[in-house]
Amino acid sequence: MDTDFLVIGAGFGGLGAALTLAEAGRSVTLCERLNYPGGCAGTFKRKGLAFEAGATLFSGLDDNQLFGRWRQKHRMDFEVEWLNPAIRFISNAGQLDIGLNKASVISQIVATAPEKETNIRAFFTAQSRVADSVWQLLEHPEQIPPLNWKGLLKNAQWATGRLELFKYVNKSLGEVLTDFGVRDVPMLRELCDGACQITVQTSAAQAEALWALAILDFFFRGTGHIKGGIGALAHALVKAIQDAGGQVNYTDGVRSLTPHGRGWKAKTRRGEYTVKHVISNLLPHDTWRLIEPSPPKPAWIEKKEKAIEAGWGAVMRYGVLPGHADMPQEAFHYQLVHDADAPLQEGNHFLISVNDVSNSNLLEPGQRTFTLSTHVPLQKYWSLPEPERGDYVNEVQANIDATLLHRAPVWLQKPEWWMSGSPRTFVKYTGRHQGAVGGIPKTKGLSNYPLFPKTEIAPSLWGVGDSYFPGQSTYSTALSGVKVAQSLLG
Repeated sequence: MDTDFLVIGAGFGGLGAALTLAEAGRSVTLCERLNYPGGCAGTFKRKGLAFEAGATLFSGLDDNQLFGRWRQKHRMDFEVEWLNPAIRFISNAGQLDIGLNKASVISQIVATAPEKETNIRAFFTAQSRVADSVWQLLEHPEQIPPLNWKGLLKNAQWATGRLELFKYVNKSLGEVLTDFGVRDVPMLRELCDGACQITVQTSAAQAEALWALAILDFFFRGTGHIKGGIGALAHALVKAIQDAGGQVNYTDGVRSLTPHGRGWKAKTRRGEYTVKHVISNLLPHDTWRLIEPSPPKPAWIEKKEKAIEAGWGAVMRYGVLPGHADMPQEAFHYQLVHDADAPLQEGNHFLISVNDVSNSNLLEPGQRTFTLSTHVPLQKYWSLPEPERGDYVNEVQANIDATLLHRAPVWLQKPEWWMSGSPRTFVKYTGRHQGAVGGIPKTKGLSNYPLFPKTEIAPSLWGVGDSYFPGQSTYSTALSGVKVAQSLLG
């Protein structure tokens, strides 16, 4: 079979690339190893019940953002709930309801340290200027690297008008909090740590300030809940690809890639393709293993692989909560921190996402499915002897129980039943090397600003997803796919 473009993996990077190519009328086939789309941001079923693969909030849904524009253009049939609060954050400093109104969030923080009101408001004024500028780029993919000359000119014009932003380059968010005299405001410091951990995958003390300041607006930038789970959006993107003439194959993982002329021969579970370009929504390790014969690995790929392995995996809970009179009827999210002075990992910190009451007719009245996720260091997990990894996961689950008991309302503390997940689970079901999730942490440094980021793994073989610029979040992985597709379309 012949196709111009073969896309490997129906994660959001692959979906973004395939839809962009199909919209342009190009011949594109997307092959997915699982029987559903979305990858680590998909919705899977167990016992007839739907669960989010990862506990998450979802941005980019406003009409002027990528998913919002696709929704209108392709008349996608999914329903968005704008939750208020979008998330309830509870830590040492107390409770913070993060809703649609940013001014309300700032006022809640000020109320915890009224003597610091001037400093807090000055910090958020500066933060908002950064966020407005960066999100303007994220909402216009043509201005995101890799840039053609037209995009480079637009970027230069954008940067010239925002020279004040450069003072946040190669600086940590923690340093910025110190500059504004607010690092000693516990609620703000703990919020920054928590927000950074679930977005740029590191602490505020380590996070590159420009990105971290922008990502603090994540909660206010088209962030909502999709009824039926994130998988509803993934399925809607698949339908849009098919309606535009693209082909999507489930349970058809790619097994090998062999150079063929200026393109590739791709063997999948179901057949063989001759293709001009391959776009891989896999980790670099997993893409490289497909190439036969295996060529010498470029230094930049090895560097990226090491950065991924130095990052994160996750320990998960998927389960069912009993009904309770105090539980909201709509979907909701809690972010809980047991001890804000300890690392936000291994059950000391987690995000729990609870679906709305309409999630399944197989549940008893009032029951709800939930997904809970906590970070675990990949190197620590895989360095353990295999028999000890199960013990380690059990310890993390015990820490989760302690955090729930200490911070959560009583109706979140005792599920009807739950099943555990670990990096090994992600290896088994998603095929990701070592079960890595979340992308490469955006730590302080100039490497966060590539004008021409490398995405071509080998001639006519391109990478997209959370390992490639712009990196973390489902929105950003979709943008990475759009950018590579646009660059190939010329």
